[in-house]
Amino acid sequence: MLILEQPCAEPMKIIRATFFTQVAFVAIATGQAPPGTSVLGHVYAGENGVPSIRATVSLQDESFGLHKRVGQIKTDENGGFRFDKLAGGVYTLYVEQSGFLTEYVTHVEPGRAVTVRLRRSAIISGRVLGADGKGISKATVEIAALSYTYGAVSLPSKGLAYSDDHGNWRIPGLAPGSYYLRTSSNGYDTVLYPDASGLDGASRIELREGSEMLGIELRLRRAPRFSLEGQLIDSETEAPAQAESLRAYSADPIAGTFVDGTVRSGEFRLEGLKSGRYFLNFLWVGATNNVVRSAVFPVEVGSVDQQGLVLRAARTRVAGRLDAADHILPCCLSVYLEPTAATIRARIGGSGGGSDVASDGSFDIAGVEAGEYRLRVHAGKPARFFVREPVLIVDGHAPVTGANLKLDFSAGTVAGRALDQAGVPISGAVVVLQSVEPEKLSNDLYRRVYGASPTGSYSITDVVPGDYLLFAWRGASDLIGDPALFEQALPRARRVTVRPGGAIRENAPELLAPQR
Repeated sequence: MLILEQPCAEPMKIIRATFFTQVAFVAIATGQAPPGTSVLGHVYAGENGVPSIRATVSLQDESFGLHKRVGQIKTDENGGFRFDKLAGGVYTLYVEQSGFLTEYVTHVEPGRAVTVRLRRSAIISGRVLGADGKGISKATVEIAALSYTYGAVSLPSKGLAYSDDHGNWRIPGLAPGSYYLRTSSNGYDTVLYPDASGLDGASRIELREGSEMLGIELRLRRAPRFSLEGQLIDSETEAPAQAESLRAYSADPIAGTFVDGTVRSGEFRLEGLKSGRYFLNFLWVGATNNVVRSAVFPVEVGSVDQQGLVLRAARTRVAGRLDAADHILPCCLSVYLEPTAATIRARIGGSGGGSDVASDGSFDIAGVEAGEYRLRVHAGKPARFFVREPVLIVDGHAPVTGANLKLDFSAGTVAGRALDQAGVPISGAVVVLQSVEPEKLSNDLYRRVYGASPTGSYSITDVVPGDYLLFAWRGASDLIGDPALFEQALPRARRVTVRPGGAIRENAPELLAPQR
């Protein structure tokens, strides 16, 4: 929880789903530093409040959309830290200490003293065994959490380890929460703990703050595996692409994992693939510049080894225009390409590139890899429009032009405060506005997820007209979109009807985590 002595007037920020970071707001303002010059405070570790000595404290300037680190220091013998000679603005503190979760404090202004309390991280460990009871070395063990962020259920990794020569593995630095364990190895079936091939039959593991869960046994069964060999060509030079790395991600979002391959002078090889669909992700450097790019190729792996596959790392451009009709085109707009495949976004992330929008509404995205994308529009200021983003097929050879998008200014606004069960404002809560129609549950156009201010205030300005559920949420953001959460929200969340261009002021009641 984040409690500050003075309200902050910073605008709301969109909560973007990430798939590896877990943090908590745990700072409490405790005093005043010299006005407008310093940020100082103390760091304490664990429940007993012992000063955290030599914790790493970083200060980042967040003013005007900047993300610039201005200093990094170690805490003293009393857990104290101090940054002096700061300009006015808004900063974020990051605090790291071995054995504890990384914490951050947002909306920090010079002249404010801050107390940070670190939470102990959890540890899980065990052994990977074969059917004969012997340890399996070099097996991949992943700890994963359910995610509905990308419109489909998946199990993105939150941490991983490789077993040693005796099959032992250990994953430290974990946040409290509910997880699944997934293990895989060359020549074996992928298994979800304790012995399942999918979510049905898999057991969740609950980790508490500072807990140590030891002795987890994971047993693997032999299964046929196949190899894939080929060559990656740079389409600009027709020469072998200078690829730096290769990883194959299974298209199965639950039981699928990844396999690392080798690549040299464009020649690549993957071993240990089971039958099914994969996405090959190459990191490569173009011949005409030193920019590292990601090239993703879908491939089908059959029941035999494959050789001679030729893939072409082709780049092209996507250009078009934003149409504001009779309205003035908003400033500070940009467009970016998002892969349509949920598996790619969940496992690989990134995008097909982006571009700022010129004053006449035109944009031009260069260096786009072949693939299927959805064209997204991002506003530097709170948007008062929405866009029904089209799907584009990019073959990597011919430029895509005329990708015109019409801005719809009939968007409504919903504003208010996030309140807990007792009606108290929730600092830094997530406010969710979700269409009441179940078929729109996975459609980002009808789901808005915003971060409330330190005083619990929020304002969502780009809402498509329609009927919505409104609630505040302090659970994992990955669960937003979970059908179980949606079913719980139906009778308990506030219902609002957003009319074209309308403005609603409604408080968002807190929704507790669903019981499974």
